[in-house]
Amino acid sequence: MIIQNNSVFRKKNPFISLLALSLLLLASPVPVSAHSSGSLRQVRPMLYAPTGTSALAGRPIASPSRSPDSLPKTLCGSLPNGDSPGGVYKGAGGAFVEDWSTGNLVWCSGGTSTTIAMVPSGGSNIGYYGLAGIVTTTQGLVLILSSWGASGLWICFGATSSGCTSQSSFISLPSSFCSSEPSGICNPDGSVTDKKLNLYYVDILNEQLVECTHSSNYQSCTVEPASSAFSGFEPVNLAVYKGTFYVSDISCTGNVWAGTKSSMAVVASIGDSLQGIAVSKSNVGKVPEVYVGDDAFCSGGAAKLIDITDGGSVPSGFSSSNAIIGIDSKLQFASFTNGAVYQTKDTS
Repeated sequence: MIIQNNSVFRKKNPFISLLALSLLLLASPVPVSAHSSGSLRQVRPMLYAPTGTSALAGRPIASPSRSPDSLPKTLCGSLPNGDSPGGVYKGAGGAFVEDWSTGNLVWCSGGTSTTIAMVPSGGSNIGYYGLAGIVTTTQGLVLILSSWGASGLWICFGATSSGCTSQSSFISLPSSFCSSEPSGICNPDGSVTDKKLNLYYVDILNEQLVECTHSSNYQSCTVEPASSAFSGFEPVNLAVYKGTFYVSDISCTGNVWAGTKSSMAVVASIGDSLQGIAVSKSNVGKVPEVYVGDDAFCSGGAAKLIDITDGGSVPSGFSSSNAIIGIDSKLQFASFTNGAVYQTKDTS
């Protein structure tokens, strides 16, 4: 396995470089409140500590094993060929998972994993981190798999647990745009899409939110004004809910930003490295709440899912730090460290 662009591999965070080295060695084969209507209300920025008491109404931050929550169930204990998982997206009875190591699309359910679609020619590479999806009226579920290693993406149309109705070719991001970036390359990390299949991604190397349009076959890309909020930090993953973007920060500050593509603001600071982020109604109130994956690489504690809305944590089953690389709206999440995909519950 060859890592390209090694001199700029994943920027500042030491965990990223160590992760790359480990992979080479091992893989050689706002705070927000929910109204009863279900909308999200942004409140003033809060500062959270990894343990202790949250700033939201002085509520204690619970441990990952708090009662009455149950421990996560395993959707799949490993990916085909022992590969590493990237982003996850909800499906009926399981999760779609992108193979971080190759770009293949995998279905995880019932403890097993199956490759359901192969990456198109020219797209096989490491770094498949962003898995964006949306249900359309004409093509069913559309999934967009993007890679910073290959600096591009491919699309699965009509995705089901058995595969894609059709697939795109591999689409490289525009070379003229990428070469003009501060780092000299495009580095798509967490991503989402809209009804027009435009792709939005955050870029940890260039500290940006980028939009690439579907109508241009993703050859017209724009750095959004909201990118100014990320200066000096490491935006790594992205979620969207009813037009509001949520971004996680893998730096030890552990910011969570919320807003539009025009403007974003910090709504929480965890004080630890964050990756996966999602808005989910998988909680007691069945209302949309924001969840992030706290890797605990900075604090040295146990990795967990944090409910930014109420300051509590949700069981991860981990007893030490762990890379929670992706979370979806059913609280299904991928562990890069374990190579597995799980589903948890927020019952408190």
